[in-house]
Amino acid sequence: MTRLPSIHLLASVFFLCAGLAMGGLPQEWRLRTWQNGQPHLTKPAVPSDADGALLPLSFPGRTECVTGVDLNAWSRATGVVLRFKAPDTLPSHAILTIFTKDGDDLWRQIRLPFPCPDQNGVSQAQLPLAGRAAVQAWQPVGHQATWSPLTTRHLQEFGCIVESDTGHEEKYQGEVTLLKMELTQDSLLGWPQKVRDLRCTPANPQVGQIVEVSFRLDCWPTAPFDSGRTNIHGTATAPDSTVTQLRGYYHEGFLYDRDVHDKNRCLTPDGEPCFRLRYCPRAPGRHTLDIQADIDGAHFQLPAYSFDALPAAFHGYLQVDRKQRRFFEYNDGTPFLGIGMNVRSPFDNRYREVAPYSLWQDLGLAAYDHLFPRYRQCGINVVEVWMSSWWLALEWIHDSPGFHGVGHYNQYRAWMLDHIVRLAEENGIKLILVINNHGKFAMHYDTEWGRNPFNVKNGGYLTKCEEYYTNERARQDTAQQGSIEHVS
Repeated sequence: MTRLPSIHLLASVFFLCAGLAMGGLPQEWRLRTWQNGQPHLTKPAVPSDADGALLPLSFPGRTECVTGVDLNAWSRATGVVLRFKAPDTLPSHAILTIFTKDGDDLWRQIRLPFPCPDQNGVSQAQLPLAGRAAVQAWQPVGHQATWSPLTTRHLQEFGCIVESDTGHEEKYQGEVTLLKMELTQDSLLGWPQKVRDLRCTPANPQVGQIVEVSFRLDCWPTAPFDSGRTNIHGTATAPDSTVTQLRGYYHEGFLYDRDVHDKNRCLTPDGEPCFRLRYCPRAPGRHTLDIQADIDGAHFQLPAYSFDALPAAFHGYLQVDRKQRRFFEYNDGTPFLGIGMNVRSPFDNRYREVAPYSLWQDLGLAAYDHLFPRYRQCGINVVEVWMSSWWLALEWIHDSPGFHGVGHYNQYRAWMLDHIVRLAEENGIKLILVINNHGKFAMHYDTEWGRNPFNVKNGGYLTKCEEYYTNERARQDTAQQGSIEHVS
């Protein structure tokens, strides 16, 4: 049998300091086969002379072995080690695929030649779960999102597949023993701390045009939504020396298909997460941005960035009229007359019951692409949008991709909200953004309390919806979300 040497994937990058093994976890391994598209799970046999699970092989087919995930252990791990014992007759074209599936049904995998055994006859695959090594090692399947700081926090399944490489059809019968899986936890001290992919767009901004700075850090954030542990901040100095405080945020990208109207299918996760920060120059001339990042105690100072804002017509932002408080005006005193529509969401399931004759179609996010240009033609310049549970909420129970309870901000919904904000700006529309609709914390009219993530029955910490208004933790969590929404 000719196989590659025992594989320690990206070891020079991954194990930068002595690691702490978290121990072999007791797994409930299952063999999985598929019949007519449906999975069938069976308990594998246990070898008589060793611990572990027997994986029967029948090439050119495949053997799939899966186990559940202890999120508490996996969220703290930086690596995983799998040990196997294979017969000498195992063909050289045998392929080992390690895969994960998270709570949003996103699959990632690493495919490699089955590793050659050491002097004790044990084959070992050592894989990263954190940092740049993990981003580079794990390949997305069915989407384009890389491994991220949040991947191990939402895993549902971990497994391995042994099969023959593509193009090899010769038959083989045998078995491999899966001996052990072990999670490792390396100290993050001494890991590379470097700013990467620093970009600032547009290159030649005008007054009133949003300037966006994006960058990535090699330092792995353990809590990207917690501003106490992941704090992206800075200042912007205008030509008249006016200083504006800036806040940054964690961002995940998506590919948008306008022809798909299902809000859970129109977006495909894409790329590696980054941090972003935005600033709007309100006067022509030289502006300077000074940006810093504090990630779990590590401090980063980004290079200072200066740009010249080109002159453009810009009235500023809306404010209450300083003379007639019943009205609004721009910062420069130009009056604002609003003509509005309530487009809180593209559809409401209740209409199927109260108005079954309605021809209203749910166009999802594409409804705003369709409506906003028409509103502009008709002189409509104010639109109300709800961050309701069924539409743009950042926090809710896990009933759609991206929802993982209080404290996790749904990146699918955040991207859609960002898209609507851009559309509004392009069409001269002001948004009235409703962060919480009435049903989320109501017990009677349109109540959604039974499905609210703050509810202790759903893993939250409030026993009654009224506590949302008095509980200090709820206040802090709401303020935290408010700070994220303010900058994104």
